Amino acid sequence: MFERMARGWSLFKQSWQVLRGNTSLVVFPIFSITASLLVLASFVIPVVVAVNSGSLGGKTLEEWAKRPEHYALVFTFYFVSCFVTTFFNSAIVACTLHHFRGERASVAFGLRAAGSRLPQILGWSLVSATVGVLLKLISDKSALAGKVVSSLLGVVWSVATYLVLPVLVVEGIGPLRAVKRSGELISRSWGEGLTANLAMGAVSAVVALGALLLLGASIGLAVLLQSPAIAAIGFGVMLVALILATLVTSTLQVVLNAAVYWFAVTGDAPAGFDPGVLRAAFKPKS
Repeated sequence: MFERMARGWSLFKQSWQVLRGNTSLVVFPIFSITASLLVLASFVIPVVVAVNSGSLGGKTLEEWAKRPEHYALVFTFYFVSCFVTTFFNSAIVACTLHHFRGERASVAFGLRAAGSRLPQILGWSLVSATVGVLLKLISDKSALAGKVVSSLLGVVWSVATYLVLPVLVVEGIGPLRAVKRSGELISRSWGEGLTANLAMGAVSAVVALGALLLLGASIGLAVLLQSPAIAAIGFGVMLVALILATLVTSTLQVVLNAAVYWFAVTGDAPAGFDPGVLRAAFKPKS
């Protein structure tokens, strides 16, 4: 556990150095989160209105959730959400790889690079949404077994497709070929029978936990001093901290994704990254 945290912290610091040299990269997650919230609202609000107005054909929300039209809506939501996220993450990957080549990339460069891969991004969004709905169907069919199987398949899919994004951006191939290519790169560089071991997520969790502890402490202090203003300030600070942490860590995750791709393709770690840490990015299943 401590070794994984240390590796995650090392990856965090190395990715952070790239971000420090390209602070404009944070703009893309801002675009992505804003667009994703708009997409979420465009799906949630009509459903809430339909529930409140009784427009579900006389069915309860639970009954409607088992019908084909529910899964069609879920598929559409997955597709649009995946497209938004993939588009802006593709821009981050393009800018990061440009940085690894010793060149500075602008926001406009990243958007142009992502725009040049629109067919590939649309195709990948279609594949990703299909897999997401299938995993949801498996999970919904059985309370326990379905969830276990869905989780295991989700882990396998996550590992196999970890390098799909940079493959789409750099190599411009179709989504199915990109999945195959991603699996080949990971197997060739890290061996067979892998499990995800990218530990930067643990660092993100610690940051989020710190923000929640801050909120708890501010509420406790507000109760002790009978001052709602302290709780409000604590909540505001926590909210800002969570937003900043989300923006930064989501950017760093994509930067790391680009670094892992660079390492898998060239055999060399990009400048600022430790090859030993990148080599340990994945590990064999125990």
